[in-house]
Amino acid sequence: MSSLSLLLSVLVVAMAAGMSLLRPIHAVTLWALMFPLEQALQVNTTFFYAYGSAFNYACAGGVLLAAARQWLSGRAFLAQIINPASVAMLGLLGVATLSISWSLYRSHAEEQFWWNLPYLLVATVAVPLCFSGLRSMTPLRSSIMFLGCILAAAILVSPSFSYFATRARLELGGGQSGSPLALAEAGGLMIVCAALGRCSDGLRAAVLLRATAAILGAGLCLTSGSRGQLIAALATSFLLFPFARRVGNARGVLLMFLAVPVVLGLAYLSMSLFVTSDNLKRWSADSITGGTSERLDFVRSYFDLWVRSPSVWLLGFGSMSFGSLVSVAHFVENLNAEILFEEGLVGFTLYMALLGLVARDAVFLGRYAVVDGQDRANLVTLVGVMLYFLLIASKSFNVWTAHPFWMWLLVTAAIATHERRRLRSEALAPASDDPAGDARLDATKADYSGD
Repeated sequence: MSSLSLLLSVLVVAMAAGMSLLRPIHAVTLWALMFPLEQALQVNTTFFYAYGSAFNYACAGGVLLAAARQWLSGRAFLAQIINPASVAMLGLLGVATLSISWSLYRSHAEEQFWWNLPYLLVATVAVPLCFSGLRSMTPLRSSIMFLGCILAAAILVSPSFSYFATRARLELGGGQSGSPLALAEAGGLMIVCAALGRCSDGLRAAVLLRATAAILGAGLCLTSGSRGQLIAALATSFLLFPFARRVGNARGVLLMFLAVPVVLGLAYLSMSLFVTSDNLKRWSADSITGGTSERLDFVRSYFDLWVRSPSVWLLGFGSMSFGSLVSVAHFVENLNAEILFEEGLVGFTLYMALLGLVARDAVFLGRYAVVDGQDRANLVTLVGVMLYFLLIASKSFNVWTAHPFWMWLLVTAAIATHERRRLRSEALAPASDDPAGDARLDATKADYSGD
């Protein structure tokens, strides 16, 4: 099984690299699956175990190359990373960086900053340049599901994937183990893409891919014991599924209702395959309730301290101060609360501005960039991925490790910026042989407020 796991892991890397050469957007798939893929390579090869960050740097290089190709070819523009949302993001991270100087746990804050800075730069600067409009989500969604299935198989069949207490993780050797949360994040992303995607041609292969991605994605969440990731993925999928496709007739309503037993069947199959005596306790109601209660206690305790300290209301206690004031857990495990308590009202205002600007961009895309079912599914998937990572951020991320969340926020802003530019160009050149482009242009002429 070890050789099979290695073969599948190498296959994911080779296919992702080859696909990235053909279409730069697939470099984003490699980046999205990087952390679980890194673990799979580390347990199967001595090189990647000895040089732990080598694969991460290779993935960063691939994304940078893809972004450069997009920009030099004219398919992406610098405006995609210089927009109101990115300015708000820069302001928030700037305040968080300055707050390290008055942090009550400065050594940990500096460690978190320097460790995550390369990931933050790639995720917020290079990745958004890999997108050339809303249609970029179509191949990206498919490759995340396809390569994610191969990666999930590589992890699940690995002899090094074993249970410690009630959570399965990849044992790297030397007493080290991989992060089960990273495995679950990829699994939840696969579920969201499968649930909110669309089979444009009704092909059986596409339906099979979505079902397989949902089952294997749930398998990664269930075996790793990552309750928050699975709950976030399922909540996002159920909330946004009705919006992923237009229901305009009786057939559409019937298909919508038929999807419910299919989803329930897939959930039952996943539970049957991946919940065993090894991890059953992890998924009990008492365990889930206890974990939720503990995180709420973190927020409540930190809030009490913040309220009783008016001097820190404006600029906060400083990045990563939670570990010094409340608990050895090092951070409050709720990004929204952390920003308010550690970056103060200034940082929280910038955070709210960022979310508001991205929400405005999503509304713009819904009004002016959606002309068919594929566009609709792409937009709902994009919103779903943001919501998924927002829910995760509300239970595990801190301001430095939240780069997947920051990335998808700025990707949405980049796509909206690209679509605004394209619509303006079409408005100046109304003649077109593209029916989809004509439909978008008609909508633009009818009621267009670009910014």
